[in-house]
Amino acid sequence: MFKRIFALLLVVVLVALAVAAYYLRDPNQFKQDLQDLAAEQSGYKVTINGDIHWRWALPFGVSAEDIAATADNETISVDRLTLGISFGSVFAAFDDWRINTLRLQDVYWEDSESIIRVSDFHLQDFRTGASSPFAMQLGYEGTDPDPIIVTADIAGRLNYGDNEVLRFADTKVSSNLAVGTCQGAVNEAQRATGPRQERPEDLLPLNDLLDYDLTLSCDLADIPESPVPLAPASLKIANQQGNTHIQLSTNNFWAGALTLETQIDLAAQPLRWTVKTDAAGIDSAEFADWAKVKQNWQAKLDIDSTLTLRGNSEDELLSSIAGTANLDGGTGSIDISALRSVLNAAALISGKDNPVKGWPEELGYQEFTAQWRAQGKASEVEFTLDNIQGEASGAVDFVEQTIDVDGWLRVYEPTNRVGLRLPEELMNTKLPMNCQGLLVEPKCRPDKSGLLNFLRRTLTSEKAETLRNTVEKTIEEKVPDKLKDSLRGLLGQFGKKDD
Repeated sequence: MFKRIFALLLVVVLVALAVAAYYLRDPNQFKQDLQDLAAEQSGYKVTINGDIHWRWALPFGVSAEDIAATADNETISVDRLTLGISFGSVFAAFDDWRINTLRLQDVYWEDSESIIRVSDFHLQDFRTGASSPFAMQLGYEGTDPDPIIVTADIAGRLNYGDNEVLRFADTKVSSNLAVGTCQGAVNEAQRATGPRQERPEDLLPLNDLLDYDLTLSCDLADIPESPVPLAPASLKIANQQGNTHIQLSTNNFWAGALTLETQIDLAAQPLRWTVKTDAAGIDSAEFADWAKVKQNWQAKLDIDSTLTLRGNSEDELLSSIAGTANLDGGTGSIDISALRSVLNAAALISGKDNPVKGWPEELGYQEFTAQWRAQGKASEVEFTLDNIQGEASGAVDFVEQTIDVDGWLRVYEPTNRVGLRLPEELMNTKLPMNCQGLLVEPKCRPDKSGLLNFLRRTLTSEKAETLRNTVEKTIEEKVPDKLKDSLRGLLGQFGKKDD
């Protein structure tokens, strides 16, 4: 992208330089010569379809209309160009030129990957190696079926000088993606490989990133399209020799602090990503509010994770996730109604007094930690909530957004005699569970066959018969109608030799 910008500006300057050499004559007489010279120097086929006019008033300059430049699958058109230079620059080397004003209007720029429109580009007081104010209105649209669309007003200062590095500072950006102030530098990279094949589903413009080295630092006041609260935030990007490093930091991540670091190896095939997250002091209530989670949760959360991914499309990245994520829920309170429902069904099978019915809707806890490990679709989860421990493993499909895992829950004897309890037969025992369905709202329930096998191993036939009678009575008297059939079906399996 930047290479095309430099080429276009070069065409503009060369046209002006050649015209200035004939400043006492009608510039339109030499239109073909100017087109040939611009084409020779830029590599584009250049056509000046409109007239060229002198600007005799100060600042001395020239204007041209309807300029077109083409190369391969690339087309650039400029509706109007206006250039004003100091008169002494006409006789000086280009490095000593002083451009008072350069204005490009209605620029259209299309290639196989994107369409760029610049309604107005204005540069003032430009000379090589000096800082110059500029402003532009930009529109960008990708050509793939689901294109990225960017509209932006940009104004700041640029400096084009040593080693053909373009630097910009105090540059205010207001776009549909972000609003903030940036500074940085960009230059053409010494590329070690030829062009890489790009696909419509690619997330990153690979060849542009390999063609240019970039450093960028922005203070962002707003990120309009962010799916989560992030602004105000600090963004730093370094793209050097095929390696990209992105760091985003904010103190407004659900009232907590977040640092997100991404490393991308652009030379690897497929691309290699390493994403590290460090979040502290997240307000769980604000998160639950944003996620429209019904369960109440009051705590300050710390999260750290390191994930690796492969590829350059959403499906490739989601299907290749590997790594770990850790949650520390600190001390707080959490809605345990879903957990209570799951363990209530298991407790009823014991036929004894059911302590689960006395569990609170919301548990004040002292400790809540969890860890998630993934390798592709294979996932493992373990958690501790005071005297409750659980583990699960199975398939988590981030592409299809589904989950199917088997695991267990165990309620330990409370160490301080204050805590959640199950019937004595089920305390300190791994109770088999299963969770499946949509990833955002899985259905979790006791594993019937596993639970029955456990009871068979622990009860004699006489106790089993007594248990059946007790559970029958409990189901009839205390279980809601919507759960009776399910529990009777489970009871019907109890005592059989081959489930």
